[in-house]
Amino acid sequence: MAAKWQTIYRPAYGDSTNGGASSDQDMIAVSGTMLADNDWSNTDMLHETTHDASTCTKRPIYDITEGFRGHRHLVPRIKKAGIGPMFGGNYANVDGEMLPIHDRWESQEQYNALSR
Repeated sequence: MAAKWQTIYRPAYGDSTNGGASSDQDMIAVSGTMLADNDWSNTDMLHETTHDASTCTKRPIYDITEGFRGHRHLVPRIKKAGIGPMFGGNYANVDGEMLPIHDRWESQEQYNALSR
């Protein structure tokens, strides 16, 4: 299923994604596929060409996943090294539902320092 472009909503206090994929974008591509939490095997479509054809860059595709207690959220298909993904403060409106974007990753050292 083709990905759909969705607008990113950021909090007034700024970016907390630690360089997550949604940190410097206005829109993200969201697939129509529902994946089990932490199922990274579905990598047939990792990137989508940007909605603005003049830039011709590729951006990560996000999947809707169901996590703890059935809460739905978005995660990028590309997994980074470190601890994550976790919520970084941004949301996307997907078919009328505001979903948190989980694209924040931390090194073990950052995680230890910020989790105390």
